Amino acid sequence: MKKIKITGLVISLIMIFQSCEQLPDPAGVRGVAVVPGITDVNPAVFDSKDLENSYVEFTVVVAPGSQPDLITVAGSFNNNREKVPLMELTSFPATIKIYSADVAEKLGLDLNDIVNGDVFTLELLTQANGITTGSSANLIVPVACAYDVNNATGSYHSVSPDWQTEGDITLTADPVTITLPDPVK
Repeated sequence: MKKIKITGLVISLIMIFQSCEQLPDPAGVRGVAVVPGITDVNPAVFDSKDLENSYVEFTVVVAPGSQPDLITVAGSFNNNREKVPLMELTSFPATIKIYSADVAEKLGLDLNDIVNGDVFTLELLTQANGITTGSSANLIVPVACAYDVNNATGSYHSVSPDWQTEGDITLTADPVTITLPDPVK
């Protein structure tokens, strides 16, 4: 009986080792992509009151020692994941400025249909060593009203039943103001 069990165990182990096969990695080829980054974003929002001239500016960087063949900046609208090519970059670091009107045109959108709360996604698609990869370097650009100090200052009466408070509030602007240059297209 003991010999039968040992023989059965040996046969089972041989069958297990013979039946193992090497499956391809479900993540694909590893360690061949060049991973870019997005830095120095300013501004990070499209102004809904001036979509024709509103822009986002940022710098695309790559790790020292790596050089992609091409990075394509692709865009989509409201998370539809279209990935429409907007521009191509071949030297790095690259500081780029993308206007909302240009993005809308390439995505087939009318500026009048874009409202506060809409979101544009800018993604980097990297081509290196004959392989194109997506990157985690994405920029989410919301559409919102630009800050206007006149809409955020003044005297108000506040009532909060949850906090059991009521009173007058005066909001004033910081005396140090930063004047941004007018965007030039």
